[in-house]
Amino acid sequence: MTFNEPRVVSTLGFDNGINSPNRCSKQFGNCTDGNSTTETYIAAHHLILNHAEAVKTYREKYKDK
Repeated sequence: MTFNEPRVVSTLGFDNGINSPNRCSKQFGNCTDGNSTTETYIAAHHLILNHAEAVKTYREKYKDK
């Protein structure tokens, strides 16, 4: 599985706290927990790694079919 717009997903969920999981630093939004300076980048990193694994699986198993 892959995600559309990983930057937006990570920013709205971990920097601004607008979308789930609603984590951000208090000065950036109405959140009770989170760290906008690190969690945004960690989430984006893992979303991109997830996308790379999905591409690899597609190319190895399904592309020729």
